[in-house]
Amino acid sequence: MSAAEPANPERAYLNTGAAGAVIDITKHRRRGGALQAAQGRWTMTTPPEPSTPSGDSSRQTALELFANDVETAFNAMRPPRTLSDDDTAAVFLVSLAIMERVLEATRARGIISAEQLDDLKATVAHLRDTPGLV
Repeated sequence: MSAAEPANPERAYLNTGAAGAVIDITKHRRRGGALQAAQGRWTMTTPPEPSTPSGDSSRQTALELFANDVETAFNAMRPPRTLSDDDTAAVFLVSLAIMERVLEATRARGIISAEQLDDLKATVAHLRDTPGLV
């Protein structure tokens, strides 16, 4: 026997047309099909509605999610960083200060309105709490 020949030539392979070993599953089926056999095993319940936080708690939840995203981004750096490290938190806060200056410049150039600037600066002010949430 050469190395190219199968060790068990009698074995049938899928889609070859030859007879193969078959497990008879009909003897395990109940009359009425699989649906009738499964009925009554499980009760279907609807999942509870997620509680929607309101007011300050929804802002806190959003801020916690953002803090998680920022922390994940810092962890992905090489070497990994964390916002719980004072130096990394300081760099993050300086970055927010730079972003605030960029927003002020866009207002000075007339790209955004004073109201938009106030809203964006309020968002940046909330983001300053991010290092304390990780």
